[in-house]
Amino acid sequence: MKKHFFNLFVATFLFVSNVFAQNTLHYMPIHQIIGRNPAFQSEYRLFIGIPVLNSINLGLSTDIAWNDVFTRGTGAYKDSLLFDLENVENRLATNNYVKFNFDVSLLAFGFWIRENYFSFDISNRTFYRLRYPRDPFTFVMKGNAAFVGEGNAADLGNWLINTTNYTEIAFGLSRKIADGLIIGGRLKYLRGTACLETENSSMKIYTYDDNGQYALKVVSEGKYRASFPVKIFRQHVDETISDIDSIKIEEDEIENNYTSNFLGNNNHGFAVDLGATYEYGIKWQFSASITDFGFINWQSNPLTLEQKGTFNFDGVAIDSLFNEFKGKKRTGYAKMYQDSLEKAITIADDSTNFTSWLPSSIYVGAMYKFTPSTNIALLSRTDYYDKGFHPTFTFSFNTKLNTRLSASFTYSYLNNNFEYFGTVGMGFTLRLGCFQWYIASDNALAPLFPKAVTGYNLHFGMNLVFPHKTDYTLEPKFDF
Repeated sequence: MKKHFFNLFVATFLFVSNVFAQNTLHYMPIHQIIGRNPAFQSEYRLFIGIPVLNSINLGLSTDIAWNDVFTRGTGAYKDSLLFDLENVENRLATNNYVKFNFDVSLLAFGFWIRENYFSFDISNRTFYRLRYPRDPFTFVMKGNAAFVGEGNAADLGNWLINTTNYTEIAFGLSRKIADGLIIGGRLKYLRGTACLETENSSMKIYTYDDNGQYALKVVSEGKYRASFPVKIFRQHVDETISDIDSIKIEEDEIENNYTSNFLGNNNHGFAVDLGATYEYGIKWQFSASITDFGFINWQSNPLTLEQKGTFNFDGVAIDSLFNEFKGKKRTGYAKMYQDSLEKAITIADDSTNFTSWLPSSIYVGAMYKFTPSTNIALLSRTDYYDKGFHPTFTFSFNTKLNTRLSASFTYSYLNNNFEYFGTVGMGFTLRLGCFQWYIASDNALAPLFPKAVTGYNLHFGMNLVFPHKTDYTLEPKFDF
C-alpha cells in the first residue's frame, strides 16, 4: 500500500508540470469576460456560444524552466545534455508550485431585456495544483550534512496536492443602477466529479550528532481526502483495527455504474461571482470583482486517509551487512528494518463527507480611454489558494481597429518574478457576419523561447453574435 502511494506521488510530480493567470482576455470585447467580472455587459443584443467550441481555456506552468534543469555539456560532453541539480536547487524557492487548468464551456448564451443583461453557461472545469519543497533537492545534492541538529530538520514531505474536476451551471445578471455604475453577479451550481486534496503533509528527517556517531529520526504524518467516480474497496489488515493494507477498485465498476458515478452523484456545491464597474466621465473606467467564491460538498465515495509514524535509524555494522548480502551469514538487517518501518507507519481511513473550497480570484482594474475604441488599462489579479495570496499585475493596450477586428497587448508581472520575454501577451477578435472568433494568451512569445519559459496559457473560442438594431458603431467625440 505504501509503495503504491509513493509511486503515485512521483508520477504526479513528473508528468504534470505555475499557471499564468489569463489576464489578456479581461478587456477584450467578447462575452467570455463575464467570467472575470460579471458586471461587464456585451455590446451585442444576443450572444450564443458555439457548443463546446465557444470557450476553451488551458494553462500549464512551473517554477523552473527547461534551461534551469538541463545544460549543454562541455569538452567531451559538448554533445550531451546534463542534468544540473545544483542549478535546480539554487533556482527553487522554499516552496514551489506546479499548476494546470483546463476549462471547456459546453453551452452558453447571453441576451438583453431592457436594462438587464442575462447570461447562462454550462462548463466543465479542472484545476490542479502541486506544492513541492526545495529540501528534497538539497538533501539529494548535499546529503544530510546540511541538516544536523534538532532545529534543522530536512522537510521532505511539505507537499500539497489539490486537484478537482467539476461541472458548473451559472446564471448571471448585470444592471446599471446609477449614473456610470453597473453591478453584476453570477450564481453557480456545482457538481463535482473527482477531487484529491492534501490537508497536511510532513516528513521531517532529523540528524543527531552524538560525538561523531550519527543517527536519523524520520517523523511523518499526513492527511489526504479524495472522492472519485468509482467505489473504492479498502482491505484492512485486521477487521478489528482501522489500519488498512490496500485499496482496490473493481475492474467493471466504471463501466457498469457510469451514470450513477459520473452524472448522478451527490457531490453538490455552490459558488458566486460578484462585480462592479464605474464610469468616471467618458475617459475613466474602474472595476472590481471576486470570482469562484464557493465550495463543493463531496458525498459520493468519499475517502480520507491519515498516516503518521516515527522511525529511528541508528545505522548498521558494515561487515555484517556485507556478509548478509554475500550469503555468508543471515543477520536479518534488511528484514528487521522493513518490519520496523511497516510497524512505524500506520494508514487509517474514514468515509466521512468532506468539503473543498474553490481557488477564488479578486480582480481590481482601471482603464483610461484615449478614444471610445482605444484604451490602456492596469489590472491586478490576486488568486487565493494554499492559505495565501498570489498576485499578478497586468498592463494592457486595447484597441478596436474597426467594427470587425480588435487587438490587445499585455505585459504581466507575476508572483514577484519577471520572465525574459515571458509575460508578453496578445489577444485578437475577428467578426465576420454573425461569427466571432477570438484567441488570447498571456505568454504569446513562449513558442519562440520554449526552453526559457516556465508556463503557457491559451484561451480561444467561437461565438455567434447579433448586434443591436441601432448603429452601435457611432462614437461620441472626446474633448482633450
